[in-house]
Amino acid sequence: MVSRLPVIDPTKNVLDLVAAQEKLRDALRAADLRYDEAMREAETRRIDGLAALRVYYDAIIEAMRSDSLKLLAEQLKENKAESGSRMGLLEQFRWESGGKGVGINAAAGWVLSIVLAGVLIATYFKH
Repeated sequence: MVSRLPVIDPTKNVLDLVAAQEKLRDALRAADLRYDEAMREAETRRIDGLAALRVYYDAIIEAMRSDSLKLLAEQLKENKAESGSRMGLLEQFRWESGGKGVGINAAAGWVLSIVLAGVLIATYFKH
């Protein structure tokens, strides 16, 4: 005796599985789109944060550069003033010491010239 099993039509089962797959596929696509949007927003926030940091650090660097230039200008001004006063003292010393030497040398030159002129005149009139 062979028993016969009833024949079951698989159409409804297949249609239910296909519908479940479509529903799952749509849910996965929606989740993927939400994930992509979240990643775009996160990347935008990251880039904006980096740009803000760059502006912040550029401002700090510019302030440091400005302070350094001001300090350098002040130091140059002080060095110039100090060098100017030192050069003034050096020029004064040269002028004063040079003037003394020139005066002595000039007087010695005049005396020597007068003596030589006297010797020449004396020798001229001797003959």
